[in-house]
Amino acid sequence: MKKVRTNIKNHIFLIIIFVLMVFIQVIAFDFLKYDDTINILKNRFFHPISASHAIQLWSHPFFRMYIPVTYSLWMGIGFLSKMIYHGRLDAGLFHLSNLLLHILNTLLVYLLLRKLLESKAEYLKKDVIPTASFFGALVFGMHPVQVEAVSWISCFRDLCSAFFSLTSILLFIRFRSQDGTKSKLIWYGAAFSSFLLSVLSKPSAVIVPCVIVMLMLFIDFDFKIFLKNITGLVPWFIVSALLTCVAMYVQPVSQASISTPFLYRPVIAADAVLFYLKKIAWPFELCIDYGRTPGFVMKNSWPFGSFAMLAGLFAALCFFKYKKELYLLSVLFLTGLLPVLGLIPFSHQSISTVADRYLYLPMISVSLSLASIICIKYSKKLVLCLFLLMSAYGILSFQQCKVWKNTGTVMSHTLAYRPQSFLANLNYGIFLASRNRFKQAIHHYEIAQKIKPKNPLSYYNMAIAYACVNDFKSAQETYEKLARINQHMSEKLKNTLKSIKRIKKSRHFP
Repeated sequence: MKKVRTNIKNHIFLIIIFVLMVFIQVIAFDFLKYDDTINILKNRFFHPISASHAIQLWSHPFFRMYIPVTYSLWMGIGFLSKMIYHGRLDAGLFHLSNLLLHILNTLLVYLLLRKLLESKAEYLKKDVIPTASFFGALVFGMHPVQVEAVSWISCFRDLCSAFFSLTSILLFIRFRSQDGTKSKLIWYGAAFSSFLLSVLSKPSAVIVPCVIVMLMLFIDFDFKIFLKNITGLVPWFIVSALLTCVAMYVQPVSQASISTPFLYRPVIAADAVLFYLKKIAWPFELCIDYGRTPGFVMKNSWPFGSFAMLAGLFAALCFFKYKKELYLLSVLFLTGLLPVLGLIPFSHQSISTVADRYLYLPMISVSLSLASIICIKYSKKLVLCLFLLMSAYGILSFQQCKVWKNTGTVMSHTLAYRPQSFLANLNYGIFLASRNRFKQAIHHYEIAQKIKPKNPLSYYNMAIAYACVNDFKSAQETYEKLARINQHMSEKLKNTLKSIKRIKKSRHFP
């Protein structure tokens, strides 16, 4: 027992050290002008931070999202930041919060893997379980696809939701092992409360009850136990259904997503799954915008090619020795991704169906798969290969982290792979304009306009950039174009242009 505790302590210490070595640099990074500004810097509820604003965040959705737990925690971080930095919201403190949550999540994955593998000890090498759990947790903590969630402040909601999701799963497993009625109720209540907090951190956590069902089947593939677990999770499924309806109501999807033919959605989902599998196996060319919208997939791929490939992969699993476990792990992976595969349209599909941050929690299936393989095929050569693999992940993640230093580095990196990204051109233009590089900003606004001629944001920012270089004729022409697209934004632009003219005349403009 003493040796086991020593192993756990050593593994926890090493996990913390390795994850810190890769991600500690994020503390020096800036806010992104994409989402971080809306969520934090210019969030009216944070200026000032007060009890009445906290109540409003719980009673009403903000920015088409009802995630009161996330905003409450952000509010607490903001309050601490203003105390320490004399009224200023410091990006470093928010990045530190992301990093600490990621470390906690990696440790929770380690504990979860140990619990799951120990339940299968009769089929696995028991003395290898700690090592297998350690490497499985490192995959979760250090894989390059996790960089986006850790390095982007706005992804705090993904980390927070994952923390409460993992906690609820561990507590539910503990609940199952209890004998007394009172202790069962306490653990069940704690697990259910954690689940509620996870969904109120990010709506995609509604899938947690399904994840628990798959993990229970992994522990013991018994129909009676399966029915017992389903019965205990009935309140969870009811809450999931209700909060899914709330999320769909407060966060309406784009017309582009709605217009995807219903029968084509499984093809979109299959394409997304194959894309994720590719990025897990070959984590290169990672960026903030992949541009894999439903329209892009429908135009640029053989209609049912991805669906056929995915079906072929599933069929191939039946030739392996542990096919039952492989199918369960595959379904667990798909279950984690289910809310963001496009079977039910969601708003981000207007930019891309796929994103690295959507893989954050589903990576537990990859960790569990690797840990299971280690338990079955353990050897010194395998451990050496795993050390090399973890080293490679660490180096790749360390380099990928640098991409997220500020808006300019993120968007220029994306443009290197996707020069026709509207999101990257627009936000890189905004970044350049904030550095008084207005002519270069205008160039990217022009590209953004060609990509999405009816999006008002590029016109709005371009007109301001023209005004800042004293080209008021072009600013007026851009204003007139905007007026035909968005009347409300054109009125706002009109006032902004007047202010710039006034400042120019007074010669106070730099």
